[in-house]
Amino acid sequence: MTGVRGARVGLVVNRVEDFALPVVRGLESVLAPAGASLLLLVHPAPSDHPRPWLERLVRAGSVDALVVTAVVDRTTGSADVRHLVRQAGGLPVVTLGSRVPGVPDVSCDNADGASAAAAHLLAGGRRRPLVLAGPLDSVDSAEREEAFAGVVAAAGLPPSPLVRADYHRDTAYRRALDALRAAPDADAVFAANDEMALGALDALATLGRRVPQDVAVVGFDDTPAAATAEVPLTTVDPQLQRQGEQAGRLVLALLAGEEVPDRVRTSCELVVRGSTDRAPGALPVPASTALPDGDLARRARAAVLARLQRAVPAPAVRAVPAARTAPGAAATAGASALEELVRERPEQAWWRRVVAASVAGLGVPADDPVVAAAVREVEHEVERGVSAALLRGTKAGLQTTHHLLELKHGLAQVTGVEELAGELAAYLPRVAVRRAHLALVEDGLARLVFCSGAPAPGPGDEPYPAQELLPRHRREALGRVTLVVRLLVLDGREQGLLVYEQEQLDRYTGQALQRDLTSALEALQRHRDARARAAELERLVAERTAQLRAEVRTRRLAQEELTRANQRLQEALLVDGLTGVRNRPAFDDALRRAWCRHRRTGEPLSVLVCDVDRFKLYNDSAGHLAGDACLRAVAACISTAVSRDDDVVARFGGEEFAVVLPDTGVEGAVRVAERVLARVRAAALPHPGCGEGATVSVSVGVATSAGPAPAASFEELLREADAALYRAKGSGRDRLALAAPRVSRV
Repeated sequence: MTGVRGARVGLVVNRVEDFALPVVRGLESVLAPAGASLLLLVHPAPSDHPRPWLERLVRAGSVDALVVTAVVDRTTGSADVRHLVRQAGGLPVVTLGSRVPGVPDVSCDNADGASAAAAHLLAGGRRRPLVLAGPLDSVDSAEREEAFAGVVAAAGLPPSPLVRADYHRDTAYRRALDALRAAPDADAVFAANDEMALGALDALATLGRRVPQDVAVVGFDDTPAAATAEVPLTTVDPQLQRQGEQAGRLVLALLAGEEVPDRVRTSCELVVRGSTDRAPGALPVPASTALPDGDLARRARAAVLARLQRAVPAPAVRAVPAARTAPGAAATAGASALEELVRERPEQAWWRRVVAASVAGLGVPADDPVVAAAVREVEHEVERGVSAALLRGTKAGLQTTHHLLELKHGLAQVTGVEELAGELAAYLPRVAVRRAHLALVEDGLARLVFCSGAPAPGPGDEPYPAQELLPRHRREALGRVTLVVRLLVLDGREQGLLVYEQEQLDRYTGQALQRDLTSALEALQRHRDARARAAELERLVAERTAQLRAEVRTRRLAQEELTRANQRLQEALLVDGLTGVRNRPAFDDALRRAWCRHRRTGEPLSVLVCDVDRFKLYNDSAGHLAGDACLRAVAACISTAVSRDDDVVARFGGEEFAVVLPDTGVEGAVRVAERVLARVRAAALPHPGCGEGATVSVSVGVATSAGPAPAASFEELLREADAALYRAKGSGRDRLALAAPRVSRV
């Protein structure tokens, strides 16, 4: 039986987000005093990575127990927790919000929370709610759906329309947009979590429907993003930190060989904000006046009592026995102490329970005007503290985002492992990453290439199985603090492994690091492949050269082969690595040669400049990998529209392409441009950023140098084509425009 002290407990999550952060805090508060450590295992989606990553970690002894959340596969919409539990191989396992036979589970009272949300919407006069549910196999979502439907049915209303998403904001936005268009009379939305509720807010904003005037919205989880939304979100607080604490206690008990209950539930509380109807200044009544558990709650109650004692008359204060005040209350009394405690836990629902418990301890009627006024003053002070904490968090998030954007820019420029390590060393401390280990993974073996807060990789760092997370002589780092573990996967292939410790976990850093490092590692692989191809070509050249020296009789054939190899090498340098068409240097050379021919022969010369319309929206909606695929498809369309060997198609930069058409007048250039437009339209490439049914289009600018008014230079000709492109875009896009007539130079 594995001991408790020194045990490594893995928390399995989809990603580090607002839902997971309080769970992590709760687990840490229980595991650390017991001598156990926490590994935050960001599990790749099964469709992205079919290999059993969790099972490999278990077999390697990298974890001793697991706490498993629903890892939703965004391709299938499934949250198969049973599959993850099976990979545990008999280790102690606790689930959060699931029902796996024989596995203890921690969850909130979903039925109570959803019922409170439904009752609140109905009390506000809402009669046509829409339900935004989670995956079909999510137990949490099912319980919330059932309870909400029960309250609606009890009110004599017809069943609410139900739409499923995958707990993510962007998916919920698209599903909610379709559902709200299909149900224009919907006056409320209940979402199974806050991320989907925020997606519903986005959809309502797109449709121009006001919140809460036209549609009220309620979420579930009480995340910081809900409180800081443009319209603060009414939500249900499921006490996620307490769920983490309870899960930690169950894991420790299982590690110690003790019996544990099948299910532990935490209570829920409705947190009313601006996304639903509420009288100005009205505060929801706490569901319970019981004091929350923990030392912080006792210190908070002492500070609240001290604060009330300054406002409530002495006879009422004397009703509070001195023994009921926590030790050290005098030292923490007063507004400043209360402000400090609010900073430790800026959760308004939790503080309402503390205030309610404190008022109950006064021994005077809560409706006494003096007591009520004092309570309102304390509540307002807590509200100000919570708002200040949220503002500080928002500012910190903006600063972190700024640093992550700088890191993204730096990583996009690297061409080698040393440069990659330099960028990480420069920027990770700015986002409070204390220690980090990055390894490159190939065929299941990891090779450490970067360390911060630890000795740099050296000769002793031999390749090791990726499931061991770190080389054996560095594995003691796994048992000291909470570490985040991210397997970097692209197209089903393991590329890297990132293990890091952050001073304070946030929802931005981990996702950005995973995305940007994966892209950087992919770029490095392309560089390595290109160097390998170049080395192979050089080897062929050297081999042929040696044969020439040894075989005089075959010198001519060998020389021809050498020339061809050199041509292939030269051509490889003039091809755009993403789209397969010519690159910018090749375009510049082709245009310069075509211009010289034009000036020498007097034959016309035309240039087309093509640009993918609204491409930034495409990238923002579908992601850069999909954007790359779109550019490849557009390049193929342009290439098929150009038929002559002398014509040159090139990627001009970003989403722009250019075509050089020697010996081509304006009529011929227009025909080619029209073929380009037709090919792109026929491809019918979906454009997710422009709404349902929208397809990718291009705009084309056409310029020709010919006749009595030729261009002064090829640079002028290119500028004219570019100006024509912008006129095409200004005229509505998906069209061509000719360059303005040139004044005769005769």
